[in-house]
Amino acid sequence: MNREINVWVDNQKMNNRQLTALDVINTIDHQHAEVPAGYMETPDIQYSIRMMGEAYTVPDFANLPILTRGGNPNYTLTRLKDIASIEDGITTPIVRLSRFNGTPSVGLGVVMQDGYNAVDIANAAKQRAKDIIPQLPKGYHIDINFDTTKFIKDNVHELELTIFLSDNHWSQYFVFSSAFIPN
Repeated sequence: MNREINVWVDNQKMNNRQLTALDVINTIDHQHAEVPAGYMETPDIQYSIRMMGEAYTVPDFANLPILTRGGNPNYTLTRLKDIASIEDGITTPIVRLSRFNGTPSVGLGVVMQDGYNAVDIANAAKQRAKDIIPQLPKGYHIDINFDTTKFIKDNVHELELTIFLSDNHWSQYFVFSSAFIPN
């Protein structure tokens, strides 16, 4: 089970300060964001680095200021604790059964970070999967269920064909030769 922080807003307190639930959500999203900060490489492994949000404890969370109201600056200092009660909690595990071709399975999604080539990432993931296969226990295997880079590859192929055919000499030859192909 994972830790989660619960924010229980008081509608009357929010109305008194002319705040909405969206203002609270935006405060948490913008001031407690955990965003990718890059990566660190060693000769053997690459580590993803994440920038942690401002709040680590319940009091830190309670003291987050609500800086906007309806998308405009909020000039009245209001903190989350002024309009809500904040408490430590535990996430409820979500149980999902994944199946692949009717067989119970474990799903794994590879998501690309901005600035990388999707096709290269997919090819590297496929190669890594091939490398792992000999290490799997007997009866286990790896399959690719969905590959979004197929669409990219198909589009690049179509673009290359269009560029090839856009040369007048080749396109005239192609049209001429295709006209005389017997059925």
